[in-house]
Amino acid sequence: MPFDPTSGFAQAVPFGLEEYLDLVDTMGRAVHPSKRGAIPASTPPLLSRLGKDLAVGVGGGLRIDFSYFVIRLDYSFKAKDPSPSPNRANVQNKWFGYKNWSEADQFQLAISYPFIL
Repeated sequence: MPFDPTSGFAQAVPFGLEEYLDLVDTMGRAVHPSKRGAIPASTPPLLSRLGKDLAVGVGGGLRIDFSYFVIRLDYSFKAKDPSPSPNRANVQNKWFGYKNWSEADQFQLAISYPFIL
């Protein structure tokens, strides 16, 4: 659904994207007994940290299409990790911070249905 702060489009959210993200940030900071957690007050606003918390991976994959299913094997390496485990805090948000590839690589196997148009 598109954002339209002018309300000129009937099938749109009646405010802009920045206002929506500000609302999401405000609701995340709200503390309620039935809510599992909240964003700490010391955390900067969402729009100011939007690009900083971005994870980036590089890799490649192999996809084999059959008539009724698809098999995919992917390999990736964490090029930028915004949330590593606590004992790896020294690589947080650093490009290619992992020196040992075995600490940052990942294999994935997927079996699914093909897209049928």
